[in-house]
Amino acid sequence: MLLYFRYFMVFTAIFTLVACGSSKHHSGKKKAKRSTERMMTDFSPLENQFFKDLSDGKLTNWDAVDAFMIASGYRNKEDLKKANAWFDKNLAEAKKDLEKHKDPKQKADHLLRWIHKNVFKDYKASSTDAKQIIDKGLFNCVSSCLLYGIMAQKMGYKVTGVLVDKHAFCRFYGKGDSEGIDVETTNEFGFNPGRDIKLRKEVISVPRNEYKNRKEIPLLNMVGVIYSNHLALDDLYETPEAELRAYQKAHLFMPNDGRILNNLKYTYQKLMKAHAKNNKWQKVREVAEDWQDDSDDKDHDWADGLVVELQNLVFEAKNRNSPEESRKILDDFIKTFPEIAFTLGQFKAKEYCEEAQKLIRQKKHNEALALFKKAFVPDSVKNTVKIEKKIDDIMDKNYVIFFDSVLVEAYNSKSPVTDDMLKLAKKAFPKNKDFNRFK
Repeated sequence: MLLYFRYFMVFTAIFTLVACGSSKHHSGKKKAKRSTERMMTDFSPLENQFFKDLSDGKLTNWDAVDAFMIASGYRNKEDLKKANAWFDKNLAEAKKDLEKHKDPKQKADHLLRWIHKNVFKDYKASSTDAKQIIDKGLFNCVSSCLLYGIMAQKMGYKVTGVLVDKHAFCRFYGKGDSEGIDVETTNEFGFNPGRDIKLRKEVISVPRNEYKNRKEIPLLNMVGVIYSNHLALDDLYETPEAELRAYQKAHLFMPNDGRILNNLKYTYQKLMKAHAKNNKWQKVREVAEDWQDDSDDKDHDWADGLVVELQNLVFEAKNRNSPEESRKILDDFIKTFPEIAFTLGQFKAKEYCEEAQKLIRQKKHNEALALFKKAFVPDSVKNTVKIEKKIDDIMDKNYVIFFDSVLVEAYNSKSPVTDDMLKLAKKAFPKNKDFNRFK
């Protein structure tokens, strides 16, 4: 019954048991607005059609059964048709068997018992999709919740999904009932369960009122958890590209889930690192463009993350690239992403300053001064996306330190162009008094 999620920090992958529903709340509706052509490169034609329909957060030409089956791995029309036929057959048999129960709650209760008797065979923590149920009768909290909930919805009842730490279940609403009843779908007697829930040979003694980070969501959103569980529990995705597509699909199902967004962000960075390691900088830029499209207009995580990631990637590539190649890489990104041109320009300035210092040591002072002049980012280049303040502050301080270190080098070597360098530094930072120590 445990539900696993993969959670990542910006630079370090941390694998841990976490809550299905413990994600940080994001205000406002997140809308996946990425280029569908780029995003769906690795999707099957069936998935292309489905996710284009889902891109506005709802389904018009498809239903929850299709969503459950497609997320479970049925990627062509023939296989999807067979999976749907399996569902329809079981739904028809369940309806017929439950005709004797007229009260909605009794019918919903006995639907759970019917599924456990006729469909489910055994619980397995990693059996998180419909394919495992259809092929082997294996289920876990997510797959059992989706099957039960969707079948109940097809019978005309309102059912939602509930995510809590390490677990998922359903909530059933009878006609005119605004409060609802919890349904522990991993147990045949889980309709409106008590404090202790028996699961085959396992007993869970955690009182339901002690579940942490409870979050009630539509069943359609819960389908996205299948992709997250596959990433954490199985080895279905062998490449960073495949992982990225899986998180993109999960994000389309769960656009407001902060944990999915964090995982998606890390996967973009992971893919950028893989391409940069092979000096495929055009690929790095394409991934960054995809990441930008995947981000909300008011979400600064993309800009902050890209700035930090590019700094790391260019730094790590120094042993493979010359200063000229590093600046060319940055120029390419500055042209592609004008929103962060000013900050990237500061990184580029750092490259010029470091090269200028080397020239000063070689007593090539005029060449050093030429590079020093190139190091200044023009005032006309403005940052149209507000980078998070802490990163902005760090960059401003580093920028001064870069020029200051060149001046120190020039003074120590008694460079004949030191005065010209000092004038440039004071012009760039008129309010900075650190340069006054140079006489």
